[in-house]
Amino acid sequence: MGNIKRIASGEWRGGVPGLCRPQRVVFSLLAALLGLAGSWLGASAGASPAEPAGMGCSPMQLRSPTQLRSPTQPLPGSAAGPWGFWGHRRINRQAVYTIPSGPLFGFFKRHIGWVEAHAVDPDKRRYAVPGEAPRHYIDLDRYGPWPHDSLPRDWDSAVARYGDSTLQANGIAPWHIQRMMARLRWAFREGETRNILKQAAELGHYVADLHVPLHCTENYNGQLTGQKGIHGFWESRLPELFGEAYDYWTGGADYIPDVSAVVWQAALESSAAVDSVLSLERELAGAYGDARYAYDRRGERILRVHSQGYAAAYHEVLDGMVERRLRKSIRTVGSLWFTAWVDAGRPALPDGEAEAPNALERLAERWSTGSGATADSADGALPNGVAKLVASEIGLLDSLAATDTLLVPGNEKARARLHDH
Repeated sequence: MGNIKRIASGEWRGGVPGLCRPQRVVFSLLAALLGLAGSWLGASAGASPAEPAGMGCSPMQLRSPTQLRSPTQPLPGSAAGPWGFWGHRRINRQAVYTIPSGPLFGFFKRHIGWVEAHAVDPDKRRYAVPGEAPRHYIDLDRYGPWPHDSLPRDWDSAVARYGDSTLQANGIAPWHIQRMMARLRWAFREGETRNILKQAAELGHYVADLHVPLHCTENYNGQLTGQKGIHGFWESRLPELFGEAYDYWTGGADYIPDVSAVVWQAALESSAAVDSVLSLERELAGAYGDARYAYDRRGERILRVHSQGYAAAYHEVLDGMVERRLRKSIRTVGSLWFTAWVDAGRPALPDGEAEAPNALERLAERWSTGSGATADSADGALPNGVAKLVASEIGLLDSLAATDTLLVPGNEKARARLHDH
């Protein structure tokens, strides 16, 4: 309790003595969160609010509430997040049905709602965790022409050739997927329900992202060819309009003896499709002119979006590409889940439910669904600004606890890229 009091009082805001750097970051975040909560409680009791805590040794600064974006709020000119929230949730849900009959299928079937709902968690924390952005993409065209042979597929060899900072700036999706596989194998061995589901759901997210062609190019949003907004158009607008008609029976999951080879094959397939994604839309745009756009109400906002007629024409000239990539995502996700369980030794799976979320996670969920939009003195809700800040920082604490790689400071390209999405 002495240490907690020191955190809450701000005594250790400038750094905690005797701790390694990851631990100092976590303690700094706790100091900031407790300081904010204390400030609000003090203000509500008539006391003067304390100044929000600084981050001390942390490489990131706490963002003001006005700088934070709701994890369900669409970005300007696009739908919300890679594949859209609709697409990511559908991929994880359908992946469950690819798993062979047996205990693993039974486990995921019982928790299908959880892995579906949490498929979008990596996108929800993308503004809070500077190191999150590079996990979602890789700019393969920065490594020479297809098949990008100048880039070693082995992480250590790639670092030796290009350096860690260059790899992070250009995206690390294939390597991060392999790291997620290691976490999922460990989770299966440990046998804790919630951690298995968490690692599986988030693995599904990164695998799905890698199957999107525009996650594998420097021209990820058409910004280099006068096609800004094509990212959300291809991976969110088209699936949301036409995805209900897709065929989601992809066949059963397979055991994957060489995970690295399958992951890199997915990346290369996405890279090979980039030219068609861009050139077909560019040709179509010339014929449609201003008829490409319409206005759509989403909640209380009216957004300019690609018109349904233009979307239908683009979807047609793509000749099934979106459906093929989505189907490939589903089968690959299911196969990786199955492979991780087999490689873990086919352990017995827990019978229990995922544990109830803690108080901070409940607060984050209330904000993300809009139910925590205002302070409610009857149930002790935090004011909206503090709720947003706490919700965003939960993702950072969770990420630090789950990864052996600390934050990546100074990766401005990656942060800007996420805002463009």
